[in-house]
Amino acid sequence: VIGARGEAAAANAMRSLAWASEIGKSPIDFKVRWEEELNDERSLRFFCEIRETWTEWKKRWTMVDTPEKPLVVTPHTDVTKLSTAVVVRHRKFAGAAIKMKAQHDTVLSTAAKALATIPSTGREEVGKELS
Repeated sequence: VIGARGEAAAANAMRSLAWASEIGKSPIDFKVRWEEELNDERSLRFFCEIRETWTEWKKRWTMVDTPEKPLVVTPHTDVTKLSTAVVVRHRKFAGAAIKMKAQHDTVLSTAAKALATIPSTGREEVGKELS
């Protein structure tokens, strides 16, 4: 479990997961959830595990019939809209791809927040599958 409060911390957590996948030679499966704290503050919690090898992941991903263009995250992307788009893509295609610049803290933080928001986007059945 990785905790992150603030934009830079969330971005660094996302970078760390990508780096760990690379050096570990296995994809890191993770989910992000909001953690309620004192004084009405929230932070993100990343729950991570290694479930398969890259070969197994690539084989499974080739069976997903996603659109050719991934969802692109920019510094101006709305968290709730991105979360909803991920849910809709997952429902339609059994998977969703997100494209983001790893150097941009705001972009990585927005993506993490959107993933954490999936369970509350109003699409319970898909939110449970993605959690």
